[in-house]
Amino acid sequence: MNEIRYLIKTARGYFRAEENQRPGADTHWTRFPEEASQWVELGTCHDACRKYTQATGESAVVVVQVVPTATLSKAVPKVA
Repeated sequence: MNEIRYLIKTARGYFRAEENQRPGADTHWTRFPEEASQWVELGTCHDACRKYTQATGESAVVVVQVVPTATLSKAVPKVA
């Protein structure tokens, strides 16, 4: 099963990030999607993206990120 998350990405290639920052990194933007702020609901992310573009005039888009999760419903036989 996979989890779907939504990110905001600018035309310059940066992702919106207010959490999970590396020491010394910019406090609001990152080039790495794994460090970006993630939204669970598309509508909430879309609203945040629209507010950003209206406030700054910079183009930004909502990016879908699929995060694989490991689930196993049955035991895997051990190979000798």
